[in-house]
Amino acid sequence: MNGLNAWCKVTVLRLYSCRLRNGGARALAQVLRLDTTLTSLDLVGNGLGGGRALVETLRLNTTVTSFNLGFSALLEVGGRVLAEALRLNTTVTSLNRACSRPSHKVKRKRATPNFRI
Repeated sequence: MNGLNAWCKVTVLRLYSCRLRNGGARALAQVLRLDTTLTSLDLVGNGLGGGRALVETLRLNTTVTSFNLGFSALLEVGGRVLAEALRLNTTVTSLNRACSRPSHKVKRKRATPNFRI
């Protein structure tokens, strides 16, 4: 994919429910570290888990302005890393984390819910 960077100028990338998981997120993160044309990244429904590598890339990437993580099952660790990355990144102006809650496996490990009814 690195060879494509030289001539391919993609500005919007939508990978809706492609089952990227952590391995795919890491590969995408490597490309995004060097990318200077992508402005919108849509990763809805990819079950990224922690997604640490991809989210940490936001610290370095200064062209992505829109980041969609809806239904990505981003774990709490990924959420903390995302918050830190966004403090350092001044170019992201739109972020969607709709329904990006911890996976069912993580929920069962919690003794008490973190909300009140």
